[in-house]
Amino acid sequence: MDRVRELASKKAAVIFTKSSCCMCYSIKTLFYELGASPAIHELDQDPYGRDMERALRALGCDPSVPAVFIGGRFVGSSKDVISLHVDGSLKQMLKDAKAICMKKENPVPFPLSSSTCDHSPFTGSLAHVMALPKTAAAGAMHEVK
Repeated sequence: MDRVRELASKKAAVIFTKSSCCMCYSIKTLFYELGASPAIHELDQDPYGRDMERALRALGCDPSVPAVFIGGRFVGSSKDVISLHVDGSLKQMLKDAKAICMKKENPVPFPLSSSTCDHSPFTGSLAHVMALPKTAAAGAMHEVK
C-alpha cells in the first residue's frame, strides 16, 4: 500500500495499468488527448506489481487496473474516469491538480493516425467516440478490432 501511495503522489496524474489491458490503453489515450502526461506504472512489468495490485484492490479498485490517481487522490477505475469525463469534471480535476500544463490553441480532434493503428479502420479516440451520439458511438466502438 505504501508503494502505491508513494508512486501516486509523485506526479499530478498517475495511472496504474497492465500492458495488455484495452481499457488501460483507452484511459491513457484519453488523458493524453486532454493534454495530461500521466505517470504510467505497468503492473505486469514491475517486480512489485502483484503487491501493488493487491493494494489497489484494498483501495476499492476492482478490477485492479486501470487505477487512476489525480493530485495524489484515488479517483477510481475506467468506469469512474469515463463518468467524470462525460460530466465534464475530469478535465477540471486535471487542471486543478496542474496535470494539464499547456493550453492548446487548436487541438487536433483525431490525434491517432492510421500509422498508430494500422490494423483497424477506426482511427478515432475514446474522447471522439464519447462525443458521438449513442448510436454512432456504438457503431464506432464495434469497428475497433
